[in-house]
Amino acid sequence: AGAERGMEVFICSGDKDCRQLLTDKIKIFNLRKQIVFDADALKTDWGIRPEQVIDYQTLVGDSVDNVRGVEGVGPKTASKYLQDYDTIENLIAHIDDLKGKKKENLAAFIPNLELTRRLVTLDTHTPISHAWEEWRVRDWDGPKLLEFFRACGFRGFAEQVRATIQSLPSPTGK
Repeated sequence: AGAERGMEVFICSGDKDCRQLLTDKIKIFNLRKQIVFDADALKTDWGIRPEQVIDYQTLVGDSVDNVRGVEGVGPKTASKYLQDYDTIENLIAHIDDLKGKKKENLAAFIPNLELTRRLVTLDTHTPISHAWEEWRVRDWDGPKLLEFFRACGFRGFAEQVRATIQSLPSPTGK
């Protein structure tokens, strides 16, 4: 919704599934690596464009989510197929260009194509109310944040907030 409003959107995640959400307005910020991942980074890493990510993931599968892709197709082969044929549908239309086991494995995968594609595709139609004004960055509420961190058991964060609150001048000037 933010990208549709012309905003630059950053998804804070290291999850590779989020790569299918990349656009010219949507980028991924990896908190652990402290890097921004965009369409150029995707091209460098996987050799494909954002609109090809779902096809790439369909071909490769997702072992973390127990989704099988095409037998014998790893990242390099999937990237090459999509560079040469652009989409899975076009690859299948040119299946006779492939030889031997590659052709057999792709042909055997065709009945599973749509299910696998659905399983690797993120649902982008989740209903979320957009309270844009409430999402603006503003001063933090120290006591409320301290209470939240204590309730969650974040002792280190709670101590940092408590120390910050104590170092602030009191509202009465005392």
